[in-house]
Amino acid sequence: MELLKNSLITYRLQLLLAIIVVSINTLYRGDVTSLLVLLLLMIALLFTSVARLSRNLQYINWGIQLLTAPFLLSFTTGSLLMLTGSSYFISILVLLSYLVIFIPYTKLYVKPLRNNWLRLLWVIFFFQIAIGPASYYGITATTGNGWFTSIMTTGCLGAIAYLIIIIKAFVSWHLQTPLSFAKYHVKVNWGVILVYLLLVLFFLYSNLANYQELRMKSGLQLWQDFLTSLESGVGEETLCRFAILTLLMLLCRHSKWKVPLVILASSLFFGLLHFINLIDQSWPLTVYQFCFTTISGIFFALIFLYTGRLWLVMLIHFVMDFASSFSGTSVMSSTISLADYQSILVLALLMLVLTIWMMRGKRGKVMKTRAQLLITKN
Repeated sequence: MELLKNSLITYRLQLLLAIIVVSINTLYRGDVTSLLVLLLLMIALLFTSVARLSRNLQYINWGIQLLTAPFLLSFTTGSLLMLTGSSYFISILVLLSYLVIFIPYTKLYVKPLRNNWLRLLWVIFFFQIAIGPASYYGITATTGNGWFTSIMTTGCLGAIAYLIIIIKAFVSWHLQTPLSFAKYHVKVNWGVILVYLLLVLFFLYSNLANYQELRMKSGLQLWQDFLTSLESGVGEETLCRFAILTLLMLLCRHSKWKVPLVILASSLFFGLLHFINLIDQSWPLTVYQFCFTTISGIFFALIFLYTGRLWLVMLIHFVMDFASSFSGTSVMSSTISLADYQSILVLALLMLVLTIWMMRGKRGKVMKTRAQLLITKN
C-alpha cells in the first residue's frame, strides 16, 4: 500500500511537470496537438488528485490513465528534448529519465490488468507509443550534433525503455521475465545450436543477396544504422518473441499444439508489424518484407524457445538488420521478381522442415519444457 502511495505521488508530480513543459512548448508551437495534450494532462491530474471517487469513476479514471498516460509522458519527453536540445547535459538527463518514466504508471495502472487478452493488447499498444518520444508526434529535436541528435530521434532508447517496462509489468503479473526465464537449466544439444548458427549465416546471405552492391558509409551514417538496428533487435524481440509469445502461450496453454500455434501466430504478427513501412515503400516490397519477416520470426521463436535466451535472439536480429544496412541500391526497390518469391518459398519450406524437426524427439521435449516454464508463475 505504501509503495502504491509513493507511486501515485510520483505520478502526480510527473503530470504536474508535464503540464509545465507542454505549456511552455505550446507557447512556442501554438498548435492544436499541444493544446489537446495540455487539456488531457489537466484531466489526468484532476482525476488522480480527487481523494474519493465512486466505483464507476474509478474505472473511468483507470481507463483514462491506462490509455493516455504513455502518450502524454512520451509527448512531454519529446517536448522537453526540443526545448533543451541545445544543452547536452540536460538532454542526457531527459533521455535517461525516459528509461524509467513509465514505472509509476506501470505500478498504478498496468499491474491491475488480469485478463491475458487485455494484457496482449496493452503490450502492443504500449510498444507503438514508447518507442519514439521525439520523432513521433511531429516533434523534432536537434542539438547541432548529428551523433547526439541520432540518439534522440531514433527509437533506440525507446526500445530499451520498453524492455524495462515489460519486465516491470510481467513481474507485477507474477509472470516470467527474460532474466528469470533464462535461469532455468534445460539441457540442450550443441549440434542443434550449430545448425542454428549455420542457418543464421544462411539468412544473412539471403538478406544480402537481394542487393546489387554493398557500400561503405560515413561514421555518422554507420552510427544511425547501428541505433536503428539496435532499436529493432531490442524492441521487436521484446514485443514479439517475449511479450506476445508468452501471453499467447498462456491463452493457448490447454491446447496440445500450443507451441507450434504460438510460434506461427507471434511470427505472423511480427510480419504484419512491417506493413507500417507502406508509408515510404511500395506495396510489392512490403508484401515481400512481410513474408520474409514472418519466416525469420519463426526462426527467432524457435531459437528463443530452445535456448531460453532472449538476448541471443536480440543479438541475431540486430546483426541481420545491421548487415542489411550496408546494402546499396536494392533490386527490389521498384518491382519484385519471380525469383524473389521463389527464394521466399524455399525459406518457408526450410522453416517448415526445421519446425517439424525441432518438435520431435529430445528437441521437442526441450521446446515443450521451455514453453511450460515460460507460463509458470514467477
